[in-house]
Amino acid sequence: MRSPTSPMRRATYALAALAVSASLAACEPGLDPQSAGPSPTGSPTSAPSAAPSQAQDDSTASGAPATATAAAPSAPPPAPTGPTGGTGGTGGTGATHTGGGAPPPPPAEPTSDPTAPAVPAGLESFYGQQVSWEACADGAAGAQCATVSVPLDYDDPTGTTISIALRRHSASDGQPENGALFLNPGGPGESGTAFVAAAASQYTPEMLAAYDLIGFDPRGTGDSTHLTCWAPDEAAGSGSTGSAATGTEEAPLAEQEEAAAAEDELSQAAALVEAQVAAGSAQAAACRQYSEVPELIDHMSTAEAARDLDILRAVVGEPELDYLGYSYGTELGAAYIALFPDNVGRTVLDSAVDPSLSRDESREAQMATREGRVRQYLEFCLTQEGCPLTGTVEEATSQLIDFVNSVAEQPLTVTLDDQTSQMDIQTVYTVITNLALAREEYWPSLTMALTAAMTQRDASELARLAAQAPSTGQLDPSPDTEAALVSNVAYSVVTCSDDPVQGDAAAWAEDLIADNEAYPFTAMTIGSSSFLEPFCQGLGVAASPVPGDLSRAKTEPVLVVGVTGDPQTPYAWSQSLASQLRNGHLLTVTNYQHGATALNSCATAAVSEFLVTGTLPADDQTCPIDPLPQAAAEALAQ
Repeated sequence: MRSPTSPMRRATYALAALAVSASLAACEPGLDPQSAGPSPTGSPTSAPSAAPSQAQDDSTASGAPATATAAAPSAPPPAPTGPTGGTGGTGGTGATHTGGGAPPPPPAEPTSDPTAPAVPAGLESFYGQQVSWEACADGAAGAQCATVSVPLDYDDPTGTTISIALRRHSASDGQPENGALFLNPGGPGESGTAFVAAAASQYTPEMLAAYDLIGFDPRGTGDSTHLTCWAPDEAAGSGSTGSAATGTEEAPLAEQEEAAAAEDELSQAAALVEAQVAAGSAQAAACRQYSEVPELIDHMSTAEAARDLDILRAVVGEPELDYLGYSYGTELGAAYIALFPDNVGRTVLDSAVDPSLSRDESREAQMATREGRVRQYLEFCLTQEGCPLTGTVEEATSQLIDFVNSVAEQPLTVTLDDQTSQMDIQTVYTVITNLALAREEYWPSLTMALTAAMTQRDASELARLAAQAPSTGQLDPSPDTEAALVSNVAYSVVTCSDDPVQGDAAAWAEDLIADNEAYPFTAMTIGSSSFLEPFCQGLGVAASPVPGDLSRAKTEPVLVVGVTGDPQTPYAWSQSLASQLRNGHLLTVTNYQHGATALNSCATAAVSEFLVTGTLPADDQTCPIDPLPQAAAEALAQ
């Protein structure tokens, strides 16, 4: 058990409490759903507004998808009813109950193909669906959309059904020799239909010719039947200050303010922990009240999403699953391998999560990785003429924290393109973090920008650099669209659903103090498990860990891609996952951002070669870092 060692800063805790679901175990890679290249998904772009933004697609671009129908002469489970998913990610695809409406359909006929994978008992009608692909609402050439029905509860497949949204980008030559490649961008909570729309243009011509690319919105997210944990007037863009997606409802925030005024730091920490329990409880109540399927919050585990994925594989006609998953998508892929080893095809797990770690262990590794990299930047800064920080690295860290906290009372001025705005505390922290975690070429410019910000209260240079900062994979704790709210709340619920709560209130309070001491800069927003564990306790969902043993799952080769300087999923996690897999192979990529495929030319070529031909990279191959993108190099040279 750790023990408290130093006083806590009130502003530090207040900021950290706003990030329960932000910057956690794994998020999406640095692919911008709005463009055709790498982008700072974890940082603001151009002149920051009053809150930081994440480059999430405001529209899932999946339109009003078609529903899957059963193979003749049988029918599937009841087709989902209710509003279909439209642009903006606000329309859930609904669910039906077999006890109401039309009578349940007869089960689908068993397949006559002796080579087809076995269908789990009781799920024949789901596996027997036929997908009816239709043009997507955005009218994109070569793209089709659909929905597929899956059970809400796999222990009760005759009960409620929910829908999963799909988006397919057809092979460039119209002849997908390798069939379908399923993509998952991570999160948990990110929209796969939005991701495939952006990522399709970033892969090699060989990949695009060999595969139909399929993105899907996992249960509870995007245009699938999703969680809604806020009243209509509390949705993003309504002016509400509520933050259901981050686990910081208004009532718990009041408790946090009361906690911050407490006299002794252990009492402060204990009160903050108690507030997180209340926040989790409030979020669970809101999810049950406002979601179209109130019970969905109880069925959001990665194991259930992996079972959905096997149904998707079957209904698109693939005997094996070819899969490319990033970040949390590697955890989903590993779950699929453990549950369906006989159905595993060519699989790439990019920027891996280590499924053997607990939530607390994962958070500890993340915090250590990020804090260590920030310290490296501070060591660099202290050797440079004009660095606004002085003394030891520890003293420089305290000075930087004090400066960031000062922005809460006095926002910085930003002047870009003859327009003046302000940069708030969360945006300042995010920009500094992204640049400090980046490759060293960014550091001299960060030092100059910090000097202007700290001595003149002018964040114009920080804002200019923000547009070039690479992704660190962190979520936006202040989402400004309903799609972002859905994504963030799904993150919290999935994270809490996958593992049982560990520890108790006393331990969490002591850990909170110790983490603030050991990782003072990172703890400002990433938050230790001392916030997440009590939040999960308050949420109250039953833990559903993935059954099975990866080391016993005999599969085709699985390619794991690890990035040496990944600030979100540390490189050691990719090494660990590759060693846990019975037939795992590791490709190492030298870089300082989250994700490799489509972000590093060598990795992209190696992944393409494996997926298209089955040829693995050489053992112990390491891909070098690419030169800076021209736009970034020009911006840093100014």
